[in-house]
Amino acid sequence: LTQTQNVTVTVLPDKIAYILKNPEKPDKGFLQTFNEMNLRIDLIDDNNIKSTNFSNYRAVFIGDQSLKNIKYIPEMPVILANKFYGKDFGFIIKGTIVQLASNSILKISEDSIKTRVYQMPSFWLGGPNLFYYYLPYKNRVNLTTIATTTNGQPNQRGSVVAYSSEENKKCFFGIVKTQFWTNDSKELFRDCVQFVIAP
Repeated sequence: LTQTQNVTVTVLPDKIAYILKNPEKPDKGFLQTFNEMNLRIDLIDDNNIKSTNFSNYRAVFIGDQSLKNIKYIPEMPVILANKFYGKDFGFIIKGTIVQLASNSILKISEDSIKTRVYQMPSFWLGGPNLFYYYLPYKNRVNLTTIATTTNGQPNQRGSVVAYSSEENKKCFFGIVKTQFWTNDSKELFRDCVQFVIAP
């Protein structure tokens, strides 16, 4: 006599929804990293958020631009590389995500080790200083901080890369100027993505 067992297998979607104001102009650095990770990416126009079936996606990626229809994205895993939507996606309780620039090459602190995040201090010689975003400690929700700011006064400290392990995993990634990334910055972004999409 044989006994049959019913086994339910949950198959997770293998695509990421990259939301943009203009799908013809994705950030090449983020896109290249997704491709190197063998992840399938759909570029979704901000205007099409309402009509998008997000159950087809493992996670949502929001890059560094202002969008109009963010409130229509359902609760799901998210990678946020953006200063506008910290409250919308539950990274901060109040206030805003802050920008930090420096006239020297920006660094972050990982386990008390300082690491360069960009290859140069400014967009071009004599041009505006490069910057990254961070979640101020005083306004931040309970997150696991991976990298912190190193510059500024104590009230200018916060999380540059941080994870949330709630049911829908989330990662905030503040090092947004991909064309100037160091290898360490790229690796941090890969880790951020891997954390969010892990089963």
